Parts: sequence; C-alpha cells; structure tokens
Amino acid sequence: MAGRGLALAGLSWEASSLAERGGEGPHRFRDRRAPRPRRQVRRVLIVGVCESEVKAVLCRGAGPGLPPEARCPACGGELGRWGGYRRWVRRREEVFSLRIARAICRSCGRTHALLPSFLLARRIDLAEAILDALRMAGEGRGHRSIAAAAAVPEATARGWLRRARRIAAARCAVFAALAFELGARPGRSPPVTGSLAALCEAIGRAYRAARERFGTAAPGSVVVFSVAVSGGLLLANTSCPFPALRSAVRVLAVSEND
Repeated sequence: MAGRGLALAGLSWEASSLAERGGEGPHRFRDRRAPRPRRQVRRVLIVGVCESEVKAVLCRGAGPGLPPEARCPACGGELGRWGGYRRWVRRREEVFSLRIARAICRSCGRTHALLPSFLLARRIDLAEAILDALRMAGEGRGHRSIAAAAAVPEATARGWLRRARRIAAARCAVFAALAFELGARPGRSPPVTGSLAALCEAIGRAYRAARERFGTAAPGSVVVFSVAVSGGLLLANTSCPFPALRSAVRVLAVSEND
C-alpha cells in the first residue's frame, strides 16, 4: 500500500471535535481518590480517497491507513497506528461494514480517527448523497422527492434537511469567511433565497476560490472540499463544529494500491 500526502496552506480548519467513537490514549495508573482528569478532545483527520476508489474501499471493508508524513494537528508530533473501530456505511441500497483506523500522537498522546473523505462523522450515508440532498432542497424539492432520489428513508432525508436548516446561517458565515480569506471577490449575482440554497452557494464560492488559488492542489470536488473544511462535521450536533480557524491546515490525501 502506497500513500502520498497533500498539504494545502491556508485552506481550512483543524478538525477539533469529538471523533465518531471512543479510543483512549496510553493508559496511566492514577490514584482513585484523585479527581478524574478532563477527557481529552478527540480529533478527526480527513484522509482523501479518490472518487473512483470509494466502491473498492467499501467492498474491502477497510478505510485508508495513516499517511507516513501525517502529523498531529495539536502539537505537530509524529503519529502512529492506534487500532481502529468498525462503523456502518450505506451507499444507496447497499450497506457496508467499514473499519476506521485510528492514530495516536507519540508526543501528546491524543488520538485521531482517520475518516475517509467520502464520509461525514456520525452519518451512515455518503457525504455525496447528503450534499446532493441539500442542493436539491435548495432548488425547492421536498424531502420525499429527495429521499426517493437518494434511495434513503424519508425520515433520514427529513433529518438531514432539518439539521441543515438549523445550522445553515452559521455554516454560511464560516464558508463565506473562508472564501474571503482565499481571495474571492464579492458576488455580483442576486442573492439566493432560502437557507439551504444560501449554504450551497457559500460552499460553492469557497470551493471555487480554493481551486483558483491552489489549482490542482485543492480537493478535486465540492464534496471532498466540504468534508475537509468541516473536518467531517458539516452536520455535527455540536454548538461549535469549527472551533479553530487556522492559518494553515493539512488536508491529507492518500491513494492505495492493493
């Protein structure tokens, strides 16, 4: 298995948040009478997977591994393998069990989930399906029509849209700030109507600005860009999913060969 890393200077956010599931750092003995230390915040590292390889990764049942040049986003220390866990992934009518690898920083002991770029944290469906649903809703389609197009239950599509509408204004501000930082000029087109249409427009503007500034070094699709910028937390149930806007953030990309 070969891997390669891609660093995008000044592009996105550190994915500081609760990861999808557990995983503790190295065990340390402590006095039970002492107060329990605060649990460390987990981080998610987005590892790029080419769109043409998504099906193969799902069929293999194992997500991407740790790129050799990956560093801890908290302290810059060297990362090593730290087990993993399994989660379900749905691709239209197919459901897969996918192993998500974890990494641990050998300096600070923080653990990181290596989330493939085609997934969002805590969502069983592919990020592409969710982004398409938001786009269709922005165009005026209802949740039943969207659910039929995405081959998901109506309750699932309704949940996506309900959550997205709640956080649309905050996400629009985040992506608008990123587009401005990347050098995007204020748009001259008339403003879109509807919170989800505005969110999709903000994501698109930020993505186009990234492509203009970084060229082929930027993520190859709006979906991967959205996952990378949000650290997989685009629809996260947290009050502050993008806690720290950094001047430079690494977006990792790997290509795997059997």
